Amino acid sequence: MATHTKRTSLTVTDAQDGAVSIAVTSAEQKAKKPASRKTSRTKRAAAKATKPAKATKKKTVKKTTSTSKALSKQQVLGSVKREPLGHLLVEHALRDAGFRGTVSTDKALLDKYSTDESVFAIRPQIVLQPKDQHDIETAVQVLGKQTERFPSLSLTPRAAGTGLSGGSLTDSVVIDVSAHMDRIDEPQKKGGTVTITCQPGAMWKDVEAKLKK
Repeated sequence: MATHTKRTSLTVTDAQDGAVSIAVTSAEQKAKKPASRKTSRTKRAAAKATKPAKATKKKTVKKTTSTSKALSKQQVLGSVKREPLGHLLVEHALRDAGFRGTVSTDKALLDKYSTDESVFAIRPQIVLQPKDQHDIETAVQVLGKQTERFPSLSLTPRAAGTGLSGGSLTDSVVIDVSAHMDRIDEPQKKGGTVTITCQPGAMWKDVEAKLKK
């Protein structure tokens, strides 16, 4: 929208004869028309264009694809370190330490202890069948010393073999406490409490039968 502004100026001059001359002049000024929105946008765009552009870094993401392949039975068995020398030394060390129970590497017995109630099958290298607590302590001490030289050696306890997760299976040494250590003592009554003591190889059905007598 255009606007008009009226300006008035007053000029005073001295004449040579002492008279005063006054002149009044007036002029109209046309106000500047404000810039339109389109013009201001164009100026702002031009100003931005003159500014130095900021350097932008592009991040490159390297995509990696992992392919998982099912391992064959031969590959799994081949990755297991058997330590044949370690197991041979364990067999002799147990006898030298006074282990009185069974120490066997018989193939038929190893196959028998390679399965339980689970779906897994792992063949041990040595089967131990202790006769008493002293044999168990001896086995733990011998294996503890031999694992310093052969870290892959292990001692896995087994009883009835009824576990569903394969906990009694091992590719090293299995110690079966159910072969000889199944003694069940007589129940002891004291007050209103009944206590019964048994060895780790005792079956629950046998313990229950004795409690019902």
